[in-house]
Amino acid sequence: MGELTPYKNYWISSYALLVSGWGNDWYARSAVSRIEPSGRTVDITRFEPSEIFPRKEEAEAHGLALAKAWVNERS
Repeated sequence: MGELTPYKNYWISSYALLVSGWGNDWYARSAVSRIEPSGRTVDITRFEPSEIFPRKEEAEAHGLALAKAWVNERS
């Protein structure tokens, strides 16, 4: 996963992957995690949306937005 970012008592991350085949289209993978006292990172939920983006940065931003929305619904 991408770099872990603290967000409302959770850690969120997102990264972009190139779509298989030809072209320069990207999709996101993201996760919401917690870090246990032992230091182990545990994923609570993961996202792999079907939306495709023309730029890597757009895909990563979308993944972070999904992770933040999940956290916001539970805060």
